[in-house]
Amino acid sequence: PIGIRPPWWKSRIAIAAYLFLLAFLVFLYIRIRERHLFRERKILEERVRLRTQLIERQKSEILDKNAELNGLNAAKDKFFSIIAHDLRNPFNTIIGLTDVLLITLNNMDPVKLQKALENIKTSSQQAHELLENLLLWARTQTGSIAYSPEKVDLKTIAEESIGHITVQAARKNIEISTNFSKCSTIQADVNMIDTIMRNLLTNALKFTNRNGKIDVGINESRGFCILSVKDNGIGIPADKAKKLFDLGTVHKTKGTDQEPGSGLGLILCKELAEMHKGRIDVSSEPGKGSEFRVYLPTA
Repeated sequence: PIGIRPPWWKSRIAIAAYLFLLAFLVFLYIRIRERHLFRERKILEERVRLRTQLIERQKSEILDKNAELNGLNAAKDKFFSIIAHDLRNPFNTIIGLTDVLLITLNNMDPVKLQKALENIKTSSQQAHELLENLLLWARTQTGSIAYSPEKVDLKTIAEESIGHITVQAARKNIEISTNFSKCSTIQADVNMIDTIMRNLLTNALKFTNRNGKIDVGINESRGFCILSVKDNGIGIPADKAKKLFDLGTVHKTKGTDQEPGSGLGLILCKELAEMHKGRIDVSSEPGKGSEFRVYLPTA
């Protein structure tokens, strides 16, 4: 008999090869799929790791900021309690003196009457200056203060500020001299610069002895107009000078005529200078005086 063999693609060997090829393709697919899943898992793990690091970093930043805010709030609370105490003193003086005047006005000696009125005026000025600084500082903290820079001549502002304190200087017989070098105009808020000048001059008067001297200078260096107020007063110890502009440190030093001081004026000067992209520093020696310098960028 004649035997007919099936075509080679239907032979047992071919079928075995087909099955082997199918098994190999299934195996290959599984391997490729496993590799793909492994790669995706690695990518996912890396994303989770990075996200975890980010969350941990953000958590750390939040905790740091929270601690910083708590510290600032505590410092502000402490500072406000000091300011409230300092405000009571001049008002207590005013109330006490007016009570005395109301009782003894008809029989009071004119010299004593004049002295009482001078004390009332001094206490009123102290309370007014403290309140003015406090309100302005509060506005800088809330960001509600209007910053309106314009080209100004620092010399003009300094001369006007000196004119405002000549009466106070005369009471202590303090000489005020000026040394104004040529300086470029600056881009500044006139009211803020006036506040800086007023506080520095008032501070110098407060801590300078009778018959003392205050030097006010203006010069230009390395792109800055430098305003300096130097006195030959009681000076500041080095450890206190380092913390003079720190809100969390209390600086309650009475002036040479027992004028009260809260330190708010200098803190305000620092913040207003920084709003102008400038800075303030101090050099001082106990018994020889102090020099405050405000650096303001030229226009």
